[in-house]
Amino acid sequence: MGLKSFLVTDSGEEVEIPQHYRKAEKRLKKLQRSLSRKKKGSNRRKKGIKRFAKAHLKFQHERREYVTERCYLTELNAQINQIITQDAAANTNRLSDCN
Repeated sequence: MGLKSFLVTDSGEEVEIPQHYRKAEKRLKKLQRSLSRKKKGSNRRKKGIKRFAKAHLKFQHERREYVTERCYLTELNAQINQIITQDAAANTNRLSDCN
């Protein structure tokens, strides 16, 4: 289940999937545990929620940045005109122009 590679070119070159969530999982787990111990409605809980949300945003930004970096800033951009991405959850295809 899941993806085996992030990108496969028509020449057969494969780009590995970055494990951003696996890397962030330990910190997210620690923040979630800390947040669950806070008393509801307290100022420390509000700060904990902000820390937890910020960690999630960082993880999301890393994922987005990796995709755009692979599309726009690599030597692959010179070789390809368009990229088709697939949303695994919705099973829909999206077409992106890289130029």
